Amino acid sequence: MAGIGNLLADQILWAARLNPGRRVDKLTDDDIARLLRATRASVRAAIRDGGVHTLKVIPFRVAGAHCPRDGAPMAKSTVGGRTSWWCSVEQALAS
Repeated sequence: MAGIGNLLADQILWAARLNPGRRVDKLTDDDIARLLRATRASVRAAIRDGGVHTLKVIPFRVAGAHCPRDGAPMAKSTVGGRTSWWCSVEQALAS
């Protein structure tokens, strides 16, 4: 979506527990609802707290970091031409 950069996208997908490599045509109605709720909450939090750099998952977008929710290692890859970080367990790509 236009206007959503790497940091905000990572926060939204982390909050929705969706893998950044997940194909859009494979999203369920529940996935889409979670994605919408996470987008609204993440944008509100960024506005309220002074920017996307204040979002919860952002400090964990570094090598050796662990997910702040479950402690699993954070994973990194290039998805759609952008660098993306996600929880290796909660956001594992579904088969």
